[in-house]
Amino acid sequence: MDDHTPPPIPEALFSAFHEGRFVTCDACACDLATETDAYQVQKTWKHGEVVFEIALCLSCMMEAMSFLSKESMEALRLFHMEHYRPSDAFDCCHFCRKDFGPDGEYEISGVCAGLFLARPPATMCGECAAKVQEKLSRATRDGWGEFLDRNVPGVPETMVPDGVPAGF
Repeated sequence: MDDHTPPPIPEALFSAFHEGRFVTCDACACDLATETDAYQVQKTWKHGEVVFEIALCLSCMMEAMSFLSKESMEALRLFHMEHYRPSDAFDCCHFCRKDFGPDGEYEISGVCAGLFLARPPATMCGECAAKVQEKLSRATRDGWGEFLDRNVPGVPETMVPDGVPAGF
């Protein structure tokens, strides 16, 4: 691999349920391996098990983000500016630096393009995810929940406050 080749997608962003890389968008089923635009993968662990995972192509991610109110967008922007500290490590929160441990509760999110990583993954502990949820407007949480209901059936209702995965 030369200096211009992006890194491969790390296994932490592979599907736990389909064994291997995500191959299709969970909302529209487009082929992610040949997708020329970026796509986002998000996974949530509780007690050492993946309880939620989603891969969304850019178009579907933009649709999901359309539910963010201006207030929620600003709250997320400020939270990231104040707290996000990138790291190559996947075993601690990139927002508060808390270690997860083997039975921790955390989320990982990464932006991919085809078979490569387009942006370094970010990890967030359950406590920081709850703080993010508190900053989101009711309209934002309801819109995201409706998007998941339409596109990703079977999301556990006990995952986070209001039963909606935080997303970050």
